[in-house]
Amino acid sequence: MDTLTPDRCEIRGENFHWQGDALVIGIGNGRQAGGGQQLCPTALINDGLLQLRIFTGEELLPALFSTLTQSDDNPNIIDGASAWFDIHAGLYPAQ
Repeated sequence: MDTLTPDRCEIRGENFHWQGDALVIGIGNGRQAGGGQQLCPTALINDGLLQLRIFTGEELLPALFSTLTQSDDNPNIIDGASAWFDIHAGLYPAQ
């Protein structure tokens, strides 16, 4: 059976830099993804910015469930905003 495993990646944007293990990376210019899930809850379609949300490899299910109620205090969810993002993944050896 296949399993989800995080990949080491580095993400850069205007005033944003993050490096670590990401399981899910969402980028949007609107608040909702398919089915009405607020993947990028602070995104505005007309502000010229992309919103980024990273779910780290730590405790995925609790992180996903917490987005339905309160993602502000979850250390496993990283948020960012930029007009552009540069993502490099799979370039780093697993440790």
